[in-house]
Amino acid sequence: MKRDLLSFADLTRADADRLFTVAARLKADLRAGKRHQELAQKTLALIFHKPSLRTRLSFEVAMTLVCDKIHDPTAAYLVDNIRNLQ
Repeated sequence: MKRDLLSFADLTRADADRLFTVAARLKADLRAGKRHQELAQKTLALIFHKPSLRTRLSFEVAMTLVCDKIHDPTAAYLVDNIRNLQ
């Protein structure tokens, strides 16, 4: 069954426990150089209420490690931030 996670409060205790267990396993696999298929053929999306370059880049790096496709509806932010840094 498809479920969208909009708030951590939407999770039951069992859901949260399972989420952290899977996250720990995926992190250990990544450190061991093992690629997994849990998110193969999936697309992850980033939507931020407030712009934050450091947070956005951290999420993008993490998502790239576990998923082949990332959809960022505001990809122009990077060009704008680079221009501002010059």
